[in-house]
Amino acid sequence: RAINSGDLLFVKRRGLVSILIRVFTAESFNHVAMALRNPSGVFIVEMREGKGWQLMPMSQWVATNKRSQIFWGKAPNGLRGSCCIERTALKYRGTPYSYWSLLTVWWSQLWNRKTVANLVCSTFVQTVYEGCSYTKSDKTFDPSDLMGHVRDLNKIE
Repeated sequence: RAINSGDLLFVKRRGLVSILIRVFTAESFNHVAMALRNPSGVFIVEMREGKGWQLMPMSQWVATNKRSQIFWGKAPNGLRGSCCIERTALKYRGTPYSYWSLLTVWWSQLWNRKTVANLVCSTFVQTVYEGCSYTKSDKTFDPSDLMGHVRDLNKIE
């Protein structure tokens, strides 16, 4: 039952940008991050507004998000625990967060089709999953879209 590489953490944060993301996507979660497990421990990798690509130990990430609601879902079969997840996620180290792409994701949601978007939290996860040969989608994902691809969603207390 332990968290593994490729598992996702869905977050409902407070704050203006977080609220705007939920309003524009009409979804209940405004952020998604991905777990990476290796012999050194469990780390969380994400594209975070104002910071870009970020990697930190899970304990630090949970402490940073202590005022948020957090849910954990297991990655799809074939991706969970895959070495490809870590390899692909690490390729994006140093990538900035694209506020402009929030509008692109919203546009994609509105028209239900995929657009070319730079990386925000959900497009980062989608790019990593697709880079590991997980199903390609004709839609650009927002955080809640990714909920349909995980198993055993549970709240982290």
